[in-house]
Amino acid sequence: MAPKRKQNTGASSSSFTGNRFTSVENEKWYEERKKWKIVEEKTVHPDIDAVFKLTEIFARFGWAMMLTLTGAYYPRLVREFYANVSDKETGYAEIQTTVKGRRIKVDPDLLSNILEVSNTGPTLEYNQTGILSDNSYNEADARRFFGLKTNLQTKYLWHIHARLLVYLIGFNIVPHASDRHLVRRIDLYLLQKMLVGLGDIEGIPLPRLLLKNMKNVVISKQGSKNFCHPLLLTKIFRHFQVDFDGEEVAYTNESNVLDKETMIALKHKLSNSGKWYFADGIGLHRDDDEVNEEAMEDAHDDEAAPEPPQPPHTTDPAMAYLMHSMARMHTRMDEQEARHQRFEERFDTFTNYYYSQHGYPPPDPHQ
Repeated sequence: MAPKRKQNTGASSSSFTGNRFTSVENEKWYEERKKWKIVEEKTVHPDIDAVFKLTEIFARFGWAMMLTLTGAYYPRLVREFYANVSDKETGYAEIQTTVKGRRIKVDPDLLSNILEVSNTGPTLEYNQTGILSDNSYNEADARRFFGLKTNLQTKYLWHIHARLLVYLIGFNIVPHASDRHLVRRIDLYLLQKMLVGLGDIEGIPLPRLLLKNMKNVVISKQGSKNFCHPLLLTKIFRHFQVDFDGEEVAYTNESNVLDKETMIALKHKLSNSGKWYFADGIGLHRDDDEVNEEAMEDAHDDEAAPEPPQPPHTTDPAMAYLMHSMARMHTRMDEQEARHQRFEERFDTFTNYYYSQHGYPPPDPHQ
């Protein structure tokens, strides 16, 4: 005879001996989703951080702690946390659940204290169509500023800072469910606030944003989703003294670090002079000829060159080939020069605006 399921009474782990799920429905929810991927948080290698100041940018929001989450987490307990959420249909104000018999309540104050992050500012409301809570935000302006026209893909972001911030947002702040090459509307909004400034709002309350991420895991009706924030949840479990004995444990490793290998995987290259640039031709340092030459070469590997002008008629095959090649070369040189000029102008605009917003002296163009 199968044992009877013990009703959840809110008892502590020391007296909880029944099934780990608070209802048959929650156990079924767990079983149906236990193969979902767990999106682990990322950290930044000191060498990369020294160049791009990513921790410093996060710190302006009071979010620096989100780039320090590393170590062990407990996959089964992460899934159990989500499976036992008491209200899976509505509300983002708080989450009540049970993990290994421990009653857990997660609200903005708890997250603010555990993570030492800011809870200042209006709640950020958004969906797939755009930002709902900030009337001063203009998505079209943000797209133009970062080089995104109609295609919201990371490869079209024209500054390395922007690409790396979107990458970190997609793991640590608002985890991606699927396509990590997509610049979501929430990514674009956070990117603008991080690099341009908060504008009319006082701040972005991270605890409420994290709660929404967690609740979206259980509210989602999609057939495929990811579990998120495992290292953050482990901090919460420790706060509530959840018993880890006998639990499956996983650890972060070098794959969780934004380092040189990650940069290369994200289509960035390191020049012989030690400067990072885009493989699609947009240099980090506009005065680095070596970088721009290498980058332009790579750019044309991916782009079909336009049909060159037809050379004058000649009956000598060798001369015809030479003239055709020279015409093609001149066409590509003209294109590269025009493209390089556009990149310089856009980089100057971004650099001057960024430095003026944050009180830094303008960079020396000859350095």
